[in-house]
Amino acid sequence: MEISPAYVDVAVERCQAETGKEAVLDGDGRAFAEVKAERLHLSEKDQDAAA
Repeated sequence: MEISPAYVDVAVERCQAETGKEAVLDGDGRAFAEVKAERLHLSEKDQDAAA
């Protein structure tokens, strides 16, 4: 199953808001905010390279 990262981000953010807990990536312990920021930064680089 493939889901757009934007949809997953919304679901994770809603879960964090409801529980008051921070989501953590199971593989390496990074916080959701860190993973999202890194992914957005990489996406911006891809757009710059395509321009």
